[in-house]
Amino acid sequence: MHKSLHQNRLPTRKTYCLGIDTKLETLFQRISLWLLFLVDSQQDMVGKVAMHVSMGGTIFRDAASGIIWVKNQVSLGARETILSKVKFEEWLWEQAAAEIRHLHSDNGIFTSDVFRNDCDNKGQSQSFSAVGAQHQNAMAEQAIQTIMYMARTFLIHVSLHWTDRGVDDLALWSFPVKYAAWLYNRLPNRITGLSPIEIATRTKSNHKDLLRTHVWGCPVFVLEPRLQDGKKIPKWNR
Repeated sequence: MHKSLHQNRLPTRKTYCLGIDTKLETLFQRISLWLLFLVDSQQDMVGKVAMHVSMGGTIFRDAASGIIWVKNQVSLGARETILSKVKFEEWLWEQAAAEIRHLHSDNGIFTSDVFRNDCDNKGQSQSFSAVGAQHQNAMAEQAIQTIMYMARTFLIHVSLHWTDRGVDDLALWSFPVKYAAWLYNRLPNRITGLSPIEIATRTKSNHKDLLRTHVWGCPVFVLEPRLQDGKKIPKWNR
């Protein structure tokens, strides 16, 4: 049967402190898991995460609502980054009927001719932060840091409680990142009481989706279909 969130082991304060401890960066570097924040966002875009474990991705952030969307990528080339951008545009339209008009990012792959041509063809303007001027992307940088801290806390918590069947494998890093973004979009702000996805969609949520969530990586058990129908468990065939 399914376990509720309250029945699972919630991350302890110690786990959380480990998750946000910047000293652990050296540990992740030793195991060849490097986080490279290449980009960030202002109006509708973005930050980028790369991992030297044959995975990478792009993190998109909408400045108006604060909503975040993560797309995993096989490579960090311009063409695949454009495909991620297209997916984000489709997702944003489905969620909020909104279109991207301006992109703010660091330099790098976003200054390539292929990426710029895609923006020009869609009537999207671009602006770039100066070299080393992360303060120009402060809100998006903070959002990226929050997502990374959440994902790291998930992995550390799993490694402390459920290490069997490879659930604590660092190669799964991209999955807690996506889960962290999903939670981030649905958690209400302490001041406004609204979540980013509520602001983006202009729709008030009853937050039932949060009540159905589980601690990332925890064991779950599927209820036998016959028990769901109120029937008894069948006897063993002899």
